[in-house]
Amino acid sequence: MAFLRTNSLCFFLFTVLLSFSTFFTDARRFEVGGSGAWVPNPPENYGSWAGKSRFLVHDTLCMYK
Repeated sequence: MAFLRTNSLCFFLFTVLLSFSTFFTDARRFEVGGSGAWVPNPPENYGSWAGKSRFLVHDTLCMYK
């Protein structure tokens, strides 16, 4: 019986810690092409700009005109 109580407590603590981990993630906002605006003929190729950037889940790509 003590094994089940310990096992349940461990599962509960794991679930609580996992749910708190979402508060510590930080999404970033990228302006496509850098600080300049979205233009038809950019000074830097958008493909090469994207290759230098590191995107993660929940990041946002902003395209201003």
